[in-house]
Amino acid sequence: MKRMTGGGADDRKWRLLVDQIVPEHPDLAIHSEKMAELNHEARAAVEWIVTMREGLQLVAHDGEGTLHVPYEAMCADPRGWADRLQTFLELPIDPVFEDFAAVTLADPNRATTVDLPDWLAPIFHATEAVLAASDARRDGRYQTDGDCL
Repeated sequence: MKRMTGGGADDRKWRLLVDQIVPEHPDLAIHSEKMAELNHEARAAVEWIVTMREGLQLVAHDGEGTLHVPYEAMCADPRGWADRLQTFLELPIDPVFEDFAAVTLADPNRATTVDLPDWLAPIFHATEAVLAASDARRDGRYQTDGDCL
């Protein structure tokens, strides 16, 4: 029987992320030997970093074909963003989906702290800053100083 962890069966997903994606990020790659020692929160932070960076590249490359959804903005207006998402995907408006979004997403201004290793915290915060700057350029209303789930 395979052991399941947050990194997939026998940590396969995590190993693939570290072996194939982390090397594309020099600031993370120099710490690749430390990746095996990370707890689930820190692993989630690494995955978040590479995912946000990829998303920003997609938006920069194909702004028309990519819908950028600032998480905090979606939490602040879940029904509005549910409508935008359905419209972007050319789906019929579904009130059940909008109700689910309204009930599920919480106030984005709730302070959340994550205890990251000293080498990872600056990389995480730098990625947050790039994302915040991107959001601010897109629409000055959005700030990324909180988490909403």
